[in-house]
Amino acid sequence: MEIEMHRTLFISLFILNFISGACFSQIVENFSNGKIDWQQRMITATGIGVPNKSLDPSVWEAGARKAAELDAMAKLLATTKGISINESHTVENFMRTNQEVTGQIQGVLRNFQIIATRKNPDGSVEVDVGVLIDGNLSNTFIPLQLEQKPPLNVPEPEKAKESEKLYTGLIVDARGLKIRPAMEPKIVNENGDEVYGEGYFLRDYAVAQGVAGYSKQLEKALESERVRDKPVVVKGIKSAGPRRTDVVISNADANMLHSSEPCLKFMLECKVIIVID
Repeated sequence: MEIEMHRTLFISLFILNFISGACFSQIVENFSNGKIDWQQRMITATGIGVPNKSLDPSVWEAGARKAAELDAMAKLLATTKGISINESHTVENFMRTNQEVTGQIQGVLRNFQIIATRKNPDGSVEVDVGVLIDGNLSNTFIPLQLEQKPPLNVPEPEKAKESEKLYTGLIVDARGLKIRPAMEPKIVNENGDEVYGEGYFLRDYAVAQGVAGYSKQLEKALESERVRDKPVVVKGIKSAGPRRTDVVISNADANMLHSSEPCLKFMLECKVIIVID
C-alpha cells in the first residue's frame, strides 16, 4: 500500500512537471515513437486521433480522443521494446524469447497515465501519456527468485580497515564512459567479477525503485534521498557488456564495498546511483 501511494504521488508530480515545463531531467533516450526519461523513470508517448466526420459532430471529439489513446498505447509499446534490460537484452528480444510476457506488458501499458490532452483546430486530438518503468513493468522482467551471492573474497586487512565505515549508499561516477541506462545494470571489478547485480539486491526493492538510479550531475546524486546521508563515491573505469550498460570499477573499490557490512546492506536495498553523461 505504501509503495502504491508513493507511485501515485510520483506520477502526479511528474504530470505537474511535464505540463509546467519544469521537468529538468536530461537523461532521455529518444525513439521515433516516444522517449524514456531515466531520471524520472518514465516512458512517454504522444498519440494522435482524427475525428470520423461521417458521424454526428457531437461524438467527434470523444472518437478522436479514443483513437489518440489507442495510438498512444501502440507508441508506448514500440518505445518500451527499445528499453535495455541488461547488458545483452532489450525488452523486444526478451519478448521474442518469452512470449508469455507480451500480454503482461501490454496489460501494464494499458494502464497508462494521461499527462496532457490537446484539441487541434482541425478537430484532431493529441494525448501525452506515461508509464513508470518501476513497479508493474519492472516486475515483469526481474526474476521471481534471486539467488543471493556471497561477497567477494576480500583480503583481511582491507576488510578490517573498511568495516567501520557507515556508508549509506553508492554513487558510481561513470561520466565520460558512454554508459547506456538499463533496467538491470551491473557493476563489475577489473576481473569481471560481479560487485553489484542480481546476486546483491533484493527483488522487492528493485521492483519498487529500480536496480539503480541515474543522474547527470554528481552534485544532484549526492543530494538524492536514495543514497543519503553518507554515500561513498567510486569512479568508473570503463563500460562493459555488448550494450555498454555495465560499469567497471577498480578492484580496490570493489574490495572496499564487499569488505563492509553497511555497503552490502545498502546494495541489497538498491541504494545505488550511476552518474552518466
